[in-house]
Order: sequence, then C-alpha cells, then structure tokens
Amino acid sequence: AMEAEAVQSLALEPDVFSSVVIFVYYKSATASTIGQSNIIYRHDPENSGVSKAYNEGFKIAEAHGKRWMLLLDQDTQFDSSYFIALRDAVQNNSSPVAFVPKLSDRYGITSPFRWFLGGGVRTTTSALQLPLSRFRFLNSGLLIHRRAFENASGYEEAIRVYFTDIAFGERLARG
Repeated sequence: AMEAEAVQSLALEPDVFSSVVIFVYYKSATASTIGQSNIIYRHDPENSGVSKAYNEGFKIAEAHGKRWMLLLDQDTQFDSSYFIALRDAVQNNSSPVAFVPKLSDRYGITSPFRWFLGGGVRTTTSALQLPLSRFRFLNSGLLIHRRAFENASGYEEAIRVYFTDIAFGERLARG
C-alpha cells in the first residue's frame, strides 16, 4: 500500500475533504495500491516528471467539475490549519487565481520569493497578496483555480523536475 506523507496527511482530514477527489500520480517502476474510495490512482513507470503529473491532475479536476486543484508532492505534509486557511481564503476572495503556503527554513522565507532578473530573491514581506509579475512560489502546497491553470496552458512537460515551478509561474503571470 502507498504510504506517501501527502496521502496520509489528507486522509486524516475527513471533515475538510468530504467532497474532494484525490488524484495520486505515482512515478515508480513498480505499481502500488490505495484502498480509499475517493482516491484516483495512476501509475507512471516512465517517471515522466511532475509537470506531467500536475497536467494529468488538471484533467481529473476538469472531468470531475472541480474548481480548485491542490498540488502536493509525495513528501508534503500539512496539518488541518493549512486546509482550513485555504478554505477561508477561497471563501473570502472574490476572484483569486492561486494561494500558496509561506514556507521557511532557518534563514527565512523560501516561498514565495521575489523573482528578479531571472533569479529568486528571498523576501521578508508579510503581505497577503503578491503580484505574479514580481513573485514566484514552490509547487507543493499550491492551491490553484482550475481556470487559471487552464489559461496558463498547464505545466511545460518538457521541464520534468527542476524549475517546473518557475516556468509555471511565468506562464501563470502571462495567462
């Protein structure tokens, strides 16, 4: 059975996720199994990369009529306060594009970060809204409106792992 931290984290929040469809894109040589009814599982033995996985997630969201997509890597773990904050953010913003977690390490904020002259610069801002023209974010934890994802034409599948978030942020800013 699959024991990814992200799946375990979601499974512990039944009140928050009662109407959620979870899509697991498993990029491994060997298939796994998942025993939860609200989880759609797809095995990719080719290990096609996160861009492909996120684009496949979009197709699932579209097929199920979901307005929002939450992108998580397998080792991402959030407690219920993050999911409640996302719910509140969606309810309290009239035309949002995306919400991202504020991620930090011992030196400060790692995401979102200022995007300047082709490079990332740490920010100390406590602003709640940041313009896509000047800021980027890490993929995992991104809650994005399905229409914004579609307008950005999804992730660039030729970029498989590194810099997928930067490239997608560029597309999102233009979309």
